[in-house]
Parts: sequence; structure tokens; C-alpha cells
Amino acid sequence: MRLRFWLPRTAQPRYICRICGKPFYEGERVAWESHAVKCARDNHDALVAEMHTRRPPALFQAADKEYEKWVREHGRAG
Repeated sequence: MRLRFWLPRTAQPRYICRICGKPFYEGERVAWESHAVKCARDNHDALVAEMHTRRPPALFQAADKEYEKWVREHGRAG
């Protein structure tokens, strides 16, 4: 038999850093924002390396080469 614990929402993290996973709770929004900026700066090289290892979006596998070129030059769709 597995035990389950119920935690009130105030005990659960409200914000979590997507880079390192550090939890922040209700009322710590400013701390979370400043941490996220610092964490991103500290891990910049790892983030860039990971970004380049991911597959390109399906948009760039489309048959419309001119549109693909336009999106690459302008950095966004639409």
C-alpha cells in the first residue's frame, strides 16, 4: 500500500526555475525572476549548446524554400 500526502497549495512551489529546477513559493516572484536571469547568465553556454542540438521546427522541413529562407532571415513566422 502506498501512502499519499496532501499538501496545501501554499506548501507547493508557485514558480520553478526551468534551468536548474529550484522551487520558489507564494510571494517569491521577484526572487524567482532575479534567480532566473542569473541562472540563465551562469548557464549561457550550456543553454546555447542545447539549443543547437534540438531538431529544427517542422516549419523548416516544409517544401516552400522561399518562405523558409524568409523565416530564417527574419527570425519569426508571420
